[in-house]
Amino acid sequence: MQQTQHTCQVHSHPALNPAYIFMVRRMARDAGCQYVSREQRRRAAAPTSGPFDGGSAA
Repeated sequence: MQQTQHTCQVHSHPALNPAYIFMVRRMARDAGCQYVSREQRRRAAAPTSGPFDGGSAA
């Protein structure tokens, strides 16, 4: 599979009507942008320092 080079990333507001999400995704794809879901953004923002230890390190 060929790696696509994206010029931008697009995400939708959490309150966006789910019926419009498919339209936003299609517009992003047609414009050469990458659509990033809320779950993908949440995973990208999560700390990757190691497994969660229950918060005792604070």
